[in-house]
Amino acid sequence: MLEGYDLPPLNFGSDEVEAIVGGLSLFSRTGDKGLQVAAQKVLSKIDTQRLATDALSVSNWGIEDASNALSTRLRESIRNEQKISIRYTGLDASTTQRTVLPLSITYYIKVAVLEAWCKLREDFRHFRVDRIEQCDPLSANFSGGGQRLRKELLEADDQNSKEM
Repeated sequence: MLEGYDLPPLNFGSDEVEAIVGGLSLFSRTGDKGLQVAAQKVLSKIDTQRLATDALSVSNWGIEDASNALSTRLRESIRNEQKISIRYTGLDASTTQRTVLPLSITYYIKVAVLEAWCKLREDFRHFRVDRIEQCDPLSANFSGGGQRLRKELLEADDQNSKEM
């Protein structure tokens, strides 16, 4: 883009503004400070004057404050398709060292979960972020493989939910 060039404003309908504001407001529940700051920046760029903000709210209770450094590192590793090494404590209090290909993070009411391909188990695994004691990026990437693995993960999750 040329210097001084500006994009025209985006025009959203009332329902669209409510959806954006509601969706971005949900980041207050993730415990991820980086996403919370980014959501506030986006909200400051949206004309919410047309929105009756009293009529739409999202509870800010949810996940306890997460480690900002860990959340940022996980999101960067997902974005860069970078393998990571994690030290993870399971429900039985046993600790394992895993090399994983991080694929996505799901934010639930009280916990965030990292979905990944686990090299140790050679299968998809879900790791509660609050149980990851250490996370180190590795020099190896899985460039181009993330999209395919996310599709396989969704298919596996769909299959598992049908079996339940």
